[in-house]
Amino acid sequence: MRLDRKKIFATVLLRALGWETDEEILRLFTGKTELVPISRSLVGRVLVSPVVDRETDEILYQAGSELTATDVKELQQAGIQSVDVLTS
Repeated sequence: MRLDRKKIFATVLLRALGWETDEEILRLFTGKTELVPISRSLVGRVLVSPVVDRETDEILYQAGSELTATDVKELQQAGIQSVDVLTS
C-alpha cells in the first residue's frame, strides 16, 4: 500500500484502525478456523492464535506460524492438546 508516496505495510493501517494482534487480523480476512487435536495432520497448517505453555506462560508459537513436523512433536511434548488453525 502507498500513502503519501511512501510504502507501508497494510497491517500498520489495520492496527491503526483497531485490529491490534496478528490473531485479529487473520480472523478478519479468513473467518474460518477450527480447533484441531495435535496430530501429524497439522503439518503445513497455519496457527490462528498463539500457542502458550500453560506452566511458564511462554509463547511457543506466534499466530500466523506454519507448523512443521518438528513443531507438532514439540507441541505434543509440551502437553498441548489442540490448536486453533485456519481451515484448509
